[in-house]
Amino acid sequence: MTSKFLQKSDKVVSANTKEKTDSLKVLLLASLAGCMTLGVQNAQAAELSDVDMSKKPLYVPTLDYLNQNNVTISSEDSSNSTVVSPSAYSLTKVDVAGDNTVTKFEWNESTQSFNPVYYKVDLKQKEF
Repeated sequence: MTSKFLQKSDKVVSANTKEKTDSLKVLLLASLAGCMTLGVQNAQAAELSDVDMSKKPLYVPTLDYLNQNNVTISSEDSSNSTVVSPSAYSLTKVDVAGDNTVTKFEWNESTQSFNPVYYKVDLKQKEF
C-alpha cells in the first residue's frame, strides 16, 4: 500500500546521501589523478645504462625486458628516439627438451653439478 504523499516512482534523496555521493566522486577523481601521475612517471624514457639487466628474469626475452623498462634508441641524427620494440618470440619453461626448445644449464649447489633447464621458443605472431 502506498501513501498519497509517496508514489512508487518518487525518489527521496536526503542531504546526507548527496554529501556521501559528492565526497565519493571527489575521492575517485583524486585517485584517478594520482594514478595518472604515477603512470606518467613510470612512462619516462630510459637509457640502456639505467636498466639493471641482472634483474631480468630468465624467461623474459631481452628485447621484451628493455621494452617494459621504456629503453629508447636514438635515431642516427639524434633528432628523435623510439622505445625498443618487443621481441617477436616468447620463452616458456618446460620440463623436457623437445621441438623448439633451448637448454640453459644452472649450477645446483647441493649436488655440485649443472642441471639442464628447458625453455620452449614460440613466435608471438604466426601469420604475417
